[in-house]
Amino acid sequence: MRWRFALTILLLAATAASSPAQSLSDAAQKEKERRQKVREQSGGESRVVTGEALKSNGGKLANDPKAASPSPKAGSPSLLSSPPRAIDESASRSNEESQWRSRARAAEARVERAQKAYDTLRDMYLVNGEYYADKDGRPLVTSVEQLQRLTEQARAELDAAKKALDDLQESARRQNVPPGWLR
Repeated sequence: MRWRFALTILLLAATAASSPAQSLSDAAQKEKERRQKVREQSGGESRVVTGEALKSNGGKLANDPKAASPSPKAGSPSLLSSPPRAIDESASRSNEESQWRSRARAAEARVERAQKAYDTLRDMYLVNGEYYADKDGRPLVTSVEQLQRLTEQARAELDAAKKALDDLQESARRQNVPPGWLR
C-alpha cells in the first residue's frame, strides 16, 4: 500500500518537472503585448498623475459626487462625461429603485394598519346587552359574535398583509434587488 502511494507521488513529481515552464522573458513579453493592446483600444496614452497634481488637488476626490464637474477643455475628449447609454441605465436603475421602495412602503403600511385594527379589536370585550358605538352614537359592534367575527377578519387581513410583505421581500431577493431598496 505504501509503495503505491510513493509511486503516485513519484509520478506526479515527474509530470510536474517535465511540463514546460513559462520563462520570465515570455511573461514580460505577454504583459507588454497586453498593455499595447489596451492602449490601442483606449485610443491613446494613459494619464500620468504627478505628486504636484496630487498636492494641488487639496484632498478632493476625483469622483466626488458633491463637487461640481469641471468643464472639459475645448478640443479635448471628456473622460468625465458618461456615454448616453450609461445615463439611460442610471435613470432606469433609479426608476426601478423608486418603484421597489414605493412597493415596500405600501406593503409595510398595510401591515401596520392591519396590526393596529387587529390590536384594537382584540383588546375589546363585550357583555350581553352592551355595544360599541362611533362618536355620533351609531352602534358599530352590537354582539359578542360580531366582535369575534370582526376580530377573526382583522387577524386574516393581518396574516395576508404579512404574507404579501414576505412575498415582496422574497421576490426582491430572487431578482437580486439590493436590500437597501426595501427600506
